Parts: sequence; structure tokens; C-alpha cells
Amino acid sequence: GIAWRSDRDLYKPSAYQVGDVAPPPNWHSRYPDGYTEDFPLPDLQHDEAFQVWMRTAGLPTFSKLALRNDSTTMLAGRYQVDIHDCRIAQHPETTEQI
Repeated sequence: GIAWRSDRDLYKPSAYQVGDVAPPPNWHSRYPDGYTEDFPLPDLQHDEAFQVWMRTAGLPTFSKLALRNDSTTMLAGRYQVDIHDCRIAQHPETTEQI
């Protein structure tokens, strides 16, 4: 895991019901109809990427481990990162997608 146990202990299951709250606007693609029984409130106690993102950086220069690529070699070239609705799509100058 990438999160510390102390991070996980900060988050508990929500006492809210799916109809009591609305997802943040940036999560629209994940919850287009809001929270539902099929797409319930997120389980933040087990969402390590969220926990790491929420952790305050200890130094002015830092690296978050969430979504870090340690296993796939990227081809040499220029890359562009397009961010749409908080989703990341990466592709080189060619039309081939990675």
C-alpha cells in the first residue's frame, strides 16, 4: 500500500445516506447521477490514492506516490497531459495512445 496506517485511521465510513449529499462537481464523470445504491458514497477508509492526495506535504518539493509509474517504461518523445473532469489522459505526439 501507498498510504500510511495513520492516514487510513483518519477516514471512517460515512453516516450519510446516498440521498443526503451530492458528489463534488469534479467527480461528475464518476457519479453522473449523484450517489446512488449502484454507485454509493466512496469508501475513503480504503481509498489509498485519496488518502495520499489529502496528506499535507512535509517539504516544499514533494512527490505523491499515488498513480506513480514504476513498472512500465515510457517511450522517448514529447508527451501532453490533458485533464478532463479530473481524469488524466496521456498520449505522445503521435496519435498512438499509451
